[in-house]
Amino acid sequence: MTLQRLSPKLVGILILAACNPADFTRGKKGDAYLGDGSNDRVMCTQLGCAGFQLTLAPHSGVFPAGQYELWTSVDGDEPKQCDLKVTASRVIMPGDWWERPEGCRGLSYYPSTSGINSISVSQYSKLDVLEVVLVKDGDVVQSEQYRPVFETRYPNGPNCGSCESAASIDSIIDSL
Repeated sequence: MTLQRLSPKLVGILILAACNPADFTRGKKGDAYLGDGSNDRVMCTQLGCAGFQLTLAPHSGVFPAGQYELWTSVDGDEPKQCDLKVTASRVIMPGDWWERPEGCRGLSYYPSTSGINSISVSQYSKLDVLEVVLVKDGDVVQSEQYRPVFETRYPNGPNCGSCESAASIDSIIDSL
């Protein structure tokens, strides 16, 4: 009998039987997959370990179109620059998603029906101070230091290890 002749329901049952779910749901104490000290296996992931996110939003509700520079510095390190062009509907950054310049990594933007209403800067490791300078068409429109408060979290239980993450911060740019 070939799989082509089997009903989709039967194929699903055969696949589940071949995988033997017991191998994935039960473990023994000391197993690296244990998350809470019980005998139930848990896959250890970094979900829930977001690091820190700063969201910049203009007071007017949308970013005016123009050429922007976003400078970020973590804990006094050399500032990283990202050149951004904001149009009525999107933010244009150099490079594609995986090959952006270092200063553009971790940036995202949020469009609305009226334009771009926020730009977010994500940091995926613990930091003490994030300094951000935003320049529009050659003029500094925001220059701030942010001090996120990090907490130790155990998103998959204590046996999966911990991570550090902080609450997001929203910052309104008064001059835009």
